[in-house]
Amino acid sequence: MRRSEILEKILETGVVSIIRMKTSNHILKVIESLLAGGVNTWEITLNTPNALQFIEKIASEDSSNLIGAGTVLDVDMAIKAIDAGARFLVTPVVKPEIVAAAHQHEVPVFMGAFSPTEILAAHECGADMVKLFPADIHGLPYFRAIQGPLEGIKLLPTGGVTPDNAGEWILSGAHALGIGSSLIPPDAISSGNFSKITDLSKQLIQKVISARSAL
Repeated sequence: MRRSEILEKILETGVVSIIRMKTSNHILKVIESLLAGGVNTWEITLNTPNALQFIEKIASEDSSNLIGAGTVLDVDMAIKAIDAGARFLVTPVVKPEIVAAAHQHEVPVFMGAFSPTEILAAHECGADMVKLFPADIHGLPYFRAIQGPLEGIKLLPTGGVTPDNAGEWILSGAHALGIGSSLIPPDAISSGNFSKITDLSKQLIQKVISARSAL
């Protein structure tokens, strides 16, 4: 699958679920629960135990799986994730060399940035989307304010996005949403209540669809 095709599929659903866990015991169950609720794009952060092994397993089971690697901090991590089968990479910082390495392998990069200067720098170095992170620091007012001068840059707000407010982010100009613990609550995992993750996923997808239809 080419980089443009991967990006198109992710933008179509508009959600990147962030799996960051202290143990990897329930990763497959979490992904199963997300998929049951309509969330088909999953980012396993590389500081999650055994992240690369799970990326490899999920990618090998179905080549169409949209499994990516998050918290990618350098080229070495990027290449290891790509070799494991990651379909996309997510960074918390601006690192142009990661984009260059990933694009050689037809893998899109969602690069983390916060200030307008960082956002523009990430865009200019080739980021396929710019992850506004942490988006909850100044919230929706800040996100709306940067839309004018940064028009045309695909933004992926991450941090502070929830199934409840997802529609507001889309209506404010988000091309897709990065969402972690509010979609995958730690208490749901610890209690084995995986149906809660499915229910939240359904709610989130419906909010995105409704907001897009109102644009």
